[in-house]
Amino acid sequence: MVLTLVVILLLVALDRLSKVLLAAYLADKGLIVLIPKVFGLELLDGGNTGAAFGMLSGKTGLLIILTAVVLIVLLYSLLFKKFKSPILKWAVVLIVAGGIGNLYDGLVCGWLTDVFKFLCM
Repeated sequence: MVLTLVVILLLVALDRLSKVLLAAYLADKGLIVLIPKVFGLELLDGGNTGAAFGMLSGKTGLLIILTAVVLIVLLYSLLFKKFKSPILKWAVVLIVAGGIGNLYDGLVCGWLTDVFKFLCM
């Protein structure tokens, strides 16, 4: 259980660090195409106030509540060993860490730092 919590905290720290570094790097770069006509990196000016691909844009309060509820359920399940499969357990650890990072962004900034740009959409 302690290892699980330590890994979650390290992943949250890595999430924060990567967002700060990517945002600083991309701040004045514009679009950086990584896979032509498919994928690139670009700092979304003002952040993403919605969920994936801008869904529920402007519904930050609702998304914060939903994220918090899901995190509570998943953390309870992790702490009380509800996941028998190690692969499922570590997949949930990744989801929880990402959710905590997004929850932090939503609560502190009011938006998510968004840098991934799919060019084929």
